[in-house]
This record gives sequence, C-alpha cells and structure tokens, in this order.
Amino acid sequence: MSSTVNPYRQVYDALWDMLERHKGWSGLVKPGNRVKYLDDPVPKLDEIASADLPTLIIIPVGSGPSLHHDSSAAVLVKRFSIFVATGERSVGLLFDIEFQAFRAMADFRSIKSDLEWRGHAFCTHMNLTEISDSEIEDRGLLGWTSIWACEAHMNFPLTLLRED
Repeated sequence: MSSTVNPYRQVYDALWDMLERHKGWSGLVKPGNRVKYLDDPVPKLDEIASADLPTLIIIPVGSGPSLHHDSSAAVLVKRFSIFVATGERSVGLLFDIEFQAFRAMADFRSIKSDLEWRGHAFCTHMNLTEISDSEIEDRGLLGWTSIWACEAHMNFPLTLLRED
C-alpha cells in the first residue's frame, strides 16, 4: 500500500481486502451488495429487494486518540462497525457469513506489514471486540442482522506526525 495514503483509508481498505480475498466469505455476499462508502455517489439504501441481500457495510464509528502515549509516540484506536443484513429469518446464512468473516479477519497478520505511512508500519493489531445479532425489520424485510465492532490499533512516532 502507498506510504502516502491516509492510514484511516488504508485500514478501511484492508478490512475490505481481507473479506474479499477470502473465498468462503466472498461467495456469500455478492459484489453489488458490498456497500463501500468510498464510492461516489454513496449508494442509496432507502429501498431493498431480496436480490440486495445479504448486504455488508463497513462504516467508521469513532476513534480513541492518545497524542502523548509516551515520550516518542502517539497511539490511535480507529473503530469501525461491520453491518450484515441477511433478509432471512433462519440463522443459517447469518452463521455462515459471521464465521467466514471471522476466518477472513484472521488474515490480518499477513497484511499488517503492508500498512505503512511515511515508511512506518503503523497498524500494530486489529481486534473484533463484539458481535451483536438481532432479528429486525430492515426496509420492509424481516431478517437477521449482525453488527461487528472492530478496532484497528495504530502507533505513530511523534516525529512523523510533526513532519510535512
């Protein structure tokens, strides 16, 4: 990955790359049902048909910065939610998607060295911290949904943050 690309964008892209490279997961969610908020214009999600499911969306939900973690580094925890809507009342598809996504995320160690900013490998680890499942009505269709909480832990030398 380019050393000049914003670290947030690199982590967001890495989440998608891990999922899309994993054959077990990529066969479950059609490419057109993978909503990436990097697209312009952002897809409208007001109406839904059964062909639009399952759907997967990754959104940023916040950060936990520590500018002076120690005398030489700053730490940032970037948080994302991974939202899955199945449109099915049985849990089979939900379980399949969840387990395959879990397997795909295990690939993080093989890609973390590719995440560099200004020549510094910044992403120390990524955690899936919680998975919440519920059966809800989503745009007129009753089915199971899952929301995953994901954290990317980043470390930056203060000298790199100050440089321009």
